[in-house]
Amino acid sequence: MKNNIKFTLIISFAIAWVFGISLFPGFVSGESKVLATKRIYQQNCARCHGADGKGNNELGKSLETPDLTQSRPSVSKTSSIVKYGEGQMPAFKKKLSAKEIASVSNYVRTLR
Repeated sequence: MKNNIKFTLIISFAIAWVFGISLFPGFVSGESKVLATKRIYQQNCARCHGADGKGNNELGKSLETPDLTQSRPSVSKTSSIVKYGEGQMPAFKKKLSAKEIASVSNYVRTLR
């Protein structure tokens, strides 16, 4: 009986660990949620919006990218824009998971 419980616990832990790696690879490697979200922003948004969110870079200026430090849309509106795109901004619904979209939408609100 004790062996069955021990075996079940080991299998449960292994499944949870593998599941965690597939959903949150950054967290398993020791990357915090904040750093993982900042990395997502840097890889997907900063090219146009700039690292600081002001859109002061060359591409941001040419596209008339809005200054994210001045705009105040809700998280749900920001999530919708990230997911479906708006104007010249492409949709990210196929590139980012729902959790990544929610995280980066919240992160944008910290750019002040």
